[in-house]
Amino acid sequence: MKKIVLIFCITMVLNLMGVPAYAETAGAEQKDNSFPVRYLCESLGAKISWNAQHKTVTVNYRNKSLELRIGSKTIISNGKPKNLENEISTSGGRALLPVSVLNNELGLGLSEQDCLSIVGKKFIGLLNDKSYEEAEALLSRIFSNYLTSDGMEYLAEGIPQLQPADENTEYWQDSLHQIIGIPLKDGQNTYYAIRFDHEGKIDELGILGRQPEAAPAPEYASAGSFTETEVVIGTGVWALPGTLTMPEGDGPFPAVILVHDSGALDRDETTGYIKPFRDVAYGLASRNIAVLRYDKRTLIHSSKLKLIGNVTLNEETEQDAYAAAEFLKTAKSIDNSRIITLGHSLGGYAVPRILATDGDTFKAGIIMNGFTRPQYELIPEYLEYLEGKGLASAGQLEYVKAQVDMLSSPGFNPKKPPEGYTMGNLHYYSYMKDYDVMDQAGKINKPVLVMQGQRDFIVSTDIDFNNWKKAFEQNINARFKLYPELNHLLTGGEGDSTPQEYYSKTNIPEYVIDDIVDFINKLE
Repeated sequence: MKKIVLIFCITMVLNLMGVPAYAETAGAEQKDNSFPVRYLCESLGAKISWNAQHKTVTVNYRNKSLELRIGSKTIISNGKPKNLENEISTSGGRALLPVSVLNNELGLGLSEQDCLSIVGKKFIGLLNDKSYEEAEALLSRIFSNYLTSDGMEYLAEGIPQLQPADENTEYWQDSLHQIIGIPLKDGQNTYYAIRFDHEGKIDELGILGRQPEAAPAPEYASAGSFTETEVVIGTGVWALPGTLTMPEGDGPFPAVILVHDSGALDRDETTGYIKPFRDVAYGLASRNIAVLRYDKRTLIHSSKLKLIGNVTLNEETEQDAYAAAEFLKTAKSIDNSRIITLGHSLGGYAVPRILATDGDTFKAGIIMNGFTRPQYELIPEYLEYLEGKGLASAGQLEYVKAQVDMLSSPGFNPKKPPEGYTMGNLHYYSYMKDYDVMDQAGKINKPVLVMQGQRDFIVSTDIDFNNWKKAFEQNINARFKLYPELNHLLTGGEGDSTPQEYYSKTNIPEYVIDDIVDFINKLE
């Protein structure tokens, strides 16, 4: 437990984009996609031959045969010609056919999920064999712009350690992707997750942790008083799947956009057994306030972000908050004059910049356990606390202190870091170093609600909560709420808080929801 807790804590603070959990959500309607004939048929034991002279592929499966010619609209099924709607094409040197054709003519009985599982496993095998050109043919147009052969080589280095477990693949989907989870024998209950777009092309991949059984929905959530709809936030490369939680009725309703803490988090901000953003969404929607939440960019586009590098708070968090606001402007039954951003921890740190950058859109901001300093300044305090609880070593603390001292030095240059700096995230931390959150907050005169759990061992009540009070001292529209019994996730407990608290099946208390509702209802 000590090792698990330490890994969990360091990942949460250092924003290492580690092993997130997945949440199954409803997805878009599936299409009759085309897949490589060889991959699907060989997986079932079919015999396949290729005639290079005539550019024909012949498949024999049980007592059936199928012949197809590249570039032709005609196939020969059991000796009889049949016409297709489209010409037979290739990708990466492999003939493609709709799965419905293969099922009808050869009786394969493959579902879309079966096909994705076959292709996903084949992709891992191609990386392992260094067949990068063939692997590239399985990628979506967008992903192929990022995952070059060099990137594939980087991914392939970790493949030997990814040993599939003797379990069936898992399948889930959202409004952007169909996802195949290949269980791994790593002892950490994880998947190799491959995200397919709705044309059956690989659009992302990475390691995900199998989500544990979460806390139930809070009792204050009135299920019959709201509905939830799968939506897409943004467009193009960085589009994100999300959920719009709408009160019943015609509206127009005020709306809250939820902005995540550090790490690769889902739309519920699932941490351990707790789902803070789900609780907020259900609580507010039960009281006639719409809520928009979405999976974080570092979860949905993790490989792309790692491949481009130099990611900052702007790419990680801010841009998607603006995209969410644009979505709400066009959503039915939303009061565009009352759009509010609520940021938790890192998201709270970003609230002043979000309000300043898109001041015409956002009516107000809510800061929930938000810090007021560059994130790296919190790390030594955090590890010192853990060391006192036996959850971190003196050596780890000394290492982090030395790294943070380098970062904090006036002459620190992310393009040429000092010798001995190994903590990573150079441009990420440099961006924070240049962001004067206190100065930015001091210029805001919009309504602001600052909420702080006093038992939070990551964000300091004495330092950060009091800093917010100083920053907003000239803002007559600023309100502050301190909760002595609540922790970093704004859930309850007794005594000193530890990460183990996040593995209790509990919810954000109703009085926290009441305070948010009261703040929003008083906006003019």
